[in-house]
Amino acid sequence: MTQYPSLKKFLDITPQSYPITTAYISVDIRQPSRQNYITELKKLIQYKKRKSYFRELSQIERESVLEDFDKILKYAKEDFSINGKLTSVCFSSSAEGIWETVNFNIPFRTDIEVQPYPYIRLLAGIYSGHRNYAVLLIDRNKARIFESRLGENIEHFHIRENSYEKIKYGGYYGRDERSVERNIRNMVIQHYKRVADEIFNLNRKRDFSWIIIGGRREIMNEFRRYLHEFVIGKILGEMEVDPDAHINDVLDRVKETENVARKKFEEELVRSMKGKLHDNLAVEGLHGVITASRKRAVKTLIFTESFVQKGVFCKKCDYLSIERQDNCPVCGVKLYKTNDIVELLLHRVLRNGGDVEVLDSDTRDFPGIGAILHFPVA
Repeated sequence: MTQYPSLKKFLDITPQSYPITTAYISVDIRQPSRQNYITELKKLIQYKKRKSYFRELSQIERESVLEDFDKILKYAKEDFSINGKLTSVCFSSSAEGIWETVNFNIPFRTDIEVQPYPYIRLLAGIYSGHRNYAVLLIDRNKARIFESRLGENIEHFHIRENSYEKIKYGGYYGRDERSVERNIRNMVIQHYKRVADEIFNLNRKRDFSWIIIGGRREIMNEFRRYLHEFVIGKILGEMEVDPDAHINDVLDRVKETENVARKKFEEELVRSMKGKLHDNLAVEGLHGVITASRKRAVKTLIFTESFVQKGVFCKKCDYLSIERQDNCPVCGVKLYKTNDIVELLLHRVLRNGGDVEVLDSDTRDFPGIGAILHFPVA
């Protein structure tokens, strides 16, 4: 499985003085023609050239961005098709020698943005929408553990115990049936404990967002007794399935359970945030989030995919506001307009060590954006 960089790693490619162009080149699986995404890219580039941000750049900055556009188009025409992935994300700042690509096996929407920092909102949505989770298939003498992360799957653990057959058919002559059954039962318990230890250690290492258990109902109920409390707390779905089923059949069943688990995960996240409002360890609404982020208090930024708000920002001191202003009230320099202030909040929160969660859809009684805090903010 590809080891994708964390979302925070994309902040490391921010240029010092020049704009950076971020392009999302994605194959439409319904019409997987190279010409389709190239045509879409060309249209987006022409649109970006007419935007006020591009027109306000200096001559040397515009030349750098135009070179970025050429590099991205060349990459789309000559290299993207051989990657074997559905999407490439390109980061380019020609004047500073920046060119990086990351490939995903997940369809994005084709898009291109020019700004002082890498455009990562789409990436944030994908990272949240395809959270890493574990699938554990269990039976009395076999088990498998898979991880699903960003559209790809890997098997971490696979075991089949043959000790039962040895006990049953290999002898133990002179022992009664009850003794044989007791030995088999001990073997089953040891098997359950081994698998329970394995998922506990994997979760500690991989930090799964949730865990899905599959198997026969009576087996899953037996196995739960041996799981660590922390693992049990992450189980958001169960499915009845034969542990010997083909992986594709298992993953089809997982998809059904995943949708339910994701909705439950998001509901519990919002519920947790709301439960902290009384103690001033959470805020709701854009104004509260901007204030908390300015004081480096945001532990987890939470917003819905559909939440967008225009605003202004300062390149020099990182001032953010949704109020219409010409000059920064902190350092006095010119403020720049943005169509999506959430993008800047993403960068600020990640730079300050916080996390980001993007909700799949609007949640009842949630204003579109909020945050869980490290400490209360007056």
